[in-house]
Amino acid sequence: MFVPYLRIKETKEVYEGEVTELTPVETENPVGGYGKTVSHVIIGLKTAKGTKQLKLDPSIYESLQKEKVETGDVIYIEANSGAVKRQGRSDTYATEFDLEAEELMIIRFIPYKRDQMEQILRLRAQTEGIQIDESALSLLADFGVRATLRYSAQLLTPASLTAKVNGRVTIAREDVQEVSNLFLDAKSSAKILSLNEDKYMK
Repeated sequence: MFVPYLRIKETKEVYEGEVTELTPVETENPVGGYGKTVSHVIIGLKTAKGTKQLKLDPSIYESLQKEKVETGDVIYIEANSGAVKRQGRSDTYATEFDLEAEELMIIRFIPYKRDQMEQILRLRAQTEGIQIDESALSLLADFGVRATLRYSAQLLTPASLTAKVNGRVTIAREDVQEVSNLFLDAKSSAKILSLNEDKYMK
C-alpha cells in the first residue's frame, strides 16, 4: 500500500552585509502615557551586490542592541526569527580599534604612549604563551607608534613561528624585522598603492 508523505522545506529570509545606517523610528506610545515607542528600525546594508535599505520589526532593534551593533559592523539577520549575529568590523572601520573586544584581553581605546604599548604587547605575549626578548619587544613597540598597536600585536604569532623555523624558542629582533617586511601595515600598504597606482587594475 502506498502511503503519501509531505516534504516540508523551510525558507529563510536572510540579510548580510556592512551596516551603513541604523535608525530607530519612534512613534507615540499607543497605550498612552508618556514617552515614545520604536515602531520599526531602518537599516542600511552594503553588500557585494550594492546597498539596500530595510524596514524591520522593532523586535530586531532589540536584538541589534544586545549585539551592540553600530555603523561599520558586518552583521547577519534572519528576518523570520529576528536572530542577529555581529560578525565583525568592515576593513574601512577596523583601524578605529586597536584590538577587537573578542580578543583575550580588553584594552581601552585611547592614544597610548610608547612605554604603554610595550607593556600591553608584553602582556599579550604572556597571554598567548609567546617568549620574546626585550630587543624584539622594543621593536614591536616602535612599530606600534609608527603604525598601530593592532598591527604590532598581529606580528607576534608569525614572529614566533619564524623564530621556531630559525631554531629559537624566544622571538629575537631579527624575527620581528623579517615578518614586518612580509606583512605591511595599512598605512604602508596604502602608500605603496598610491605611488604605484598606474601598475594596478582599477
